[in-house]
Amino acid sequence: MAIAHFSISSKALGRGTRISVILPADQAWYRDDPRPLKTLILLHGLTGDEDNWLNYTNAVRLVREKPLCVIMPDGDNSFYTDSAVMGEKTMTFIGEELPEMFRAMLPLSDKREDTFIAGLSMGGFGAVNCALTYPGTFSHAAMYSAALIKDRVLRGDPVSGKHYRALFDIKSAKAFEGCPVDYEALAGRLAASGGPMPRIYTTCGTEDSLYPPNEAFAVKLKELGYDVTWESRPGSHTWDFWEESLKRTLDWLPL
Repeated sequence: MAIAHFSISSKALGRGTRISVILPADQAWYRDDPRPLKTLILLHGLTGDEDNWLNYTNAVRLVREKPLCVIMPDGDNSFYTDSAVMGEKTMTFIGEELPEMFRAMLPLSDKREDTFIAGLSMGGFGAVNCALTYPGTFSHAAMYSAALIKDRVLRGDPVSGKHYRALFDIKSAKAFEGCPVDYEALAGRLAASGGPMPRIYTTCGTEDSLYPPNEAFAVKLKELGYDVTWESRPGSHTWDFWEESLKRTLDWLPL
């Protein structure tokens, strides 16, 4: 496998950013059959960076025999949103600029059915919102222990409520309903539109405080007609759980 590190300038972010990439460039099977690779954009959680999946999991080993390029951007603490208050369009970067940029640089397929997104915690929140916002880009989305924090925002969490309101460009907690990253509203609108809907894999550990909203959202997605794979299994908010989740995702994806 080849691991590459990029420093790029992003129009959507208005600044430079870092991205790590896993490529099967040194695999004999790939040299013999160099078809365009499928792409998995893999997102980190809060306080993380582009190297988290490399440093804390065996991601390289897990994708070694897969015809897959794994792109891991640095999402800062953005919740992968477009935020006028923060002055950055991270959602636009992930859903539009990043795929286009790397398709121009690397031998990647430009087909929807070959483009996937996944993430843990904050990255799970970002993955599902990106897939629901850009259903023409992503055919599959996976979320692990997703930070589905709508309930915390709505009740005006005194510890992080101010940060959430700034991120989501809302003046009050109640205003989260209907904002651009209201995952329930996004899922409903997309289902009603009749357009392409991403397949979704979602999992959360039963000992994780985020288990209730993840289970409820899986039920909601199924009711809306999404093709959903929901796995409830023992575990908490840990890298061991997320590494196993990535392994299961690779078995679930059409590779």
